[in-house]
Amino acid sequence: MRGEVPGPQGRPALLNISPDSDLEDHRAGVAALIRARAIREQLLPVDWFADVAWDLMLALYFEHLHARPLAMAAIEGEVRGTSRRRWIDVIVAEGLAERESGAVRLGSTGVATMRAYFTAMAML
Repeated sequence: MRGEVPGPQGRPALLNISPDSDLEDHRAGVAALIRARAIREQLLPVDWFADVAWDLMLALYFEHLHARPLAMAAIEGEVRGTSRRRWIDVIVAEGLAERESGAVRLGSTGVATMRAYFTAMAML
C-alpha cells in the first residue's frame, strides 16, 4: 500500500485511504469497516446502531477517560435532546451507564464494553 500511515505497533492504520490510494487500499479500508461493524454488533445490541446511541456511548466513554460524568444539561441542550434522553434511558436500563445527580456516567459494564470495542479495533 502506498503512503501508509503507521498504526499501533507499526501496523498500517485502520483506514489508509487517500486520493492517490489504489484499489487494494480501498478494499482494505472497506474490509476494516465491515470487521469493525461486526465487532460492534458482538458487543452492543444490534438495534442500537442509530447514530444517537453510538454518539452517546462515545461521549460517555470520552468523559470516562477524563474521569468525569456526562452532564445531562449537555445532552438536553442539543437539537436531538429528547431522543438523546430516551437513549440515555435505554443505556442505563441495559446496565451500561448509571445516573448521578444531573449527570450520567458509564458503569463498569459500559466501560468494559467500550474498552473491548476499542481494543478490538486496534487489532484490525
